[in-house]
Amino acid sequence: MGIKDIVGLLTAVGLSSPPAWLRPYKTLSNGEAFRASMAGALAEHAGLLVVDEFTSVVDRQVAKVASHAVAKSVRRAGRQLVAVTCHYDVVDWLQPDWVYDVATAAFTWRSVQPRPTFQLDIHAADRSLWQLFRHHHHLSGDISNAAQCFTGCIDGKPVAFAAYRHFQHPRVRDIKLGHRLAVLPDFQGLSIGGLLRTGSASTCTSGASGTGM
Repeated sequence: MGIKDIVGLLTAVGLSSPPAWLRPYKTLSNGEAFRASMAGALAEHAGLLVVDEFTSVVDRQVAKVASHAVAKSVRRAGRQLVAVTCHYDVVDWLQPDWVYDVATAAFTWRSVQPRPTFQLDIHAADRSLWQLFRHHHHLSGDISNAAQCFTGCIDGKPVAFAAYRHFQHPRVRDIKLGHRLAVLPDFQGLSIGGLLRTGSASTCTSGASGTGM
């Protein structure tokens, strides 16, 4: 595969942090390793792909987000995936076309629905919070002392970070320049970066807080 194809596949399954691409597989977190394994399986096997113990070794929040990312990748490529798992919590996020429940010997066709919604709360943040995200940024771990910062939180937990700098212009006084944007690996694949960028940009001048879905 070409570099663009590899990057596209890794990103499609939610492994969107370039620093993680450069690390040995054994140093990845469980969530990152699962996504990398799924990207490898999709790259190596054409046609139908069967994955046993699907999401069994990852945190359940990670399992849901990763299931959504994998499902999008599979459907976008016109592939077929059979995910074998004992966890029912991924069904609404994976949105399979059918489910066979071994415990009850029941086969059920399903209509594909949108993924479950989540609440992303956007707040102004201190620059010190960047320490939580700096290792996942693709360019630099540094941040300007003049940056105006925001964080996106799910259930009160910071999962994304955005920063802007004032752009000097001879006539226009309210131009902001995107400076840093990073999403924690466990939450990549939900378009949180885009939501945070849009929500924080709309409040950047005033410094107010906002909410995205």
